[in-house]
Amino acid sequence: MRAATATVAIPTRNRRALLIPLLERLIPQAADVGAEILVVDNGSSDGTVEAVRALAADTVRCIVELGAGATRARNAAARAARGEVAAFIDDDARPRPDWLKALLDPFSDGRVGCVGGRVRLRFEGAPPAWIKDVGGL
Repeated sequence: MRAATATVAIPTRNRRALLIPLLERLIPQAADVGAEILVVDNGSSDGTVEAVRALAADTVRCIVELGAGATRARNAAARAARGEVAAFIDDDARPRPDWLKALLDPFSDGRVGCVGGRVRLRFEGAPPAWIKDVGGL
């Protein structure tokens, strides 16, 4: 069975400074596996849309969802996705160089319908008090 193609969906709002480094990591990964990157701008006023479009990468599309909220942005991404698999990632994430390939590989088995991965939290300061040490967080 052939590998699944994907749409990497990134909801964002006024976080251009975080989004651009993420896109710089994802563009080569998407090109390697034949995937698209879909940025869903949720009403930014910081030049996010212009910055994304200025990247001029064949693998990146940007749409605007004016309904407020990450859920609306994710739903808009699901509707606009062109890939067989939708891979959602937050605009402040920093995926490993092989993230997308590793995420898509299991889909070569037709019995696989959903894949997840490890998430490591990073904080600018001390973690919030409500987070307990769970296995070396």
